[in-house]
Amino acid sequence: AAAAAAKAANPLDQLLSMAFGPSKSEREAAAAEAELEMGAGGAAALAYSPEPPLSTDLELAGKLAAITLGGAYLVKYGELGLSFPFEADPTVASVVFAVPPAVVAYYFLS
Repeated sequence: AAAAAAKAANPLDQLLSMAFGPSKSEREAAAAEAELEMGAGGAAALAYSPEPPLSTDLELAGKLAAITLGGAYLVKYGELGLSFPFEADPTVASVVFAVPPAVVAYYFLS
């Protein structure tokens, strides 16, 4: 239960859980917890039935491919719609080089 609480506090795990649903190990842990709560005697009518998967492996592969190809397209052609890649601007340059390390440092130090 403590590991589940620590995992639930991680924003990345929460985001992944929202996007892809609970993992197999989380569903198995929930089933084991429910079994412990029901007790060993006479709870056959309330037996745990696992949830159907939110998406199949093929759907997951399709989503991953779409996200990957869409992201690659945006990285390659997205700058053509913006003006700052073609003009020298020290403010934009400092933001581009300072924000990602700051976000990573904040994530690991908090």
